[in-house]
Amino acid sequence: MFDTGTEKFQEWDIPDKYATPYSASIQDAKGRAYVSSNMSERVYRVDTKTGEVASYQMPGNFDSKKITIDPSTARPVVWMANTRSARIVRVEPLD
Repeated sequence: MFDTGTEKFQEWDIPDKYATPYSASIQDAKGRAYVSSNMSERVYRVDTKTGEVASYQMPGNFDSKKITIDPSTARPVVWMANTRSARIVRVEPLD
């Protein structure tokens, strides 16, 4: 992440060995960003304040090039287009 105010970069390590982050969302209301990985069939939630990374296994072949956060909902709702199956995926983290 590049902070334009301080002009500094910040990085977070993904815990899975063969994960290749491709796309990231903007931060949700709690300061968390979501990252897709087209090699590990996972979506990662990165808490930009604490550095904690949560991993979500996606069903089937998953490859998303675009992630969007729905700002109109009380809880974060993450929308992704799965390019391998031509489907739209909706993820609602419960915490």
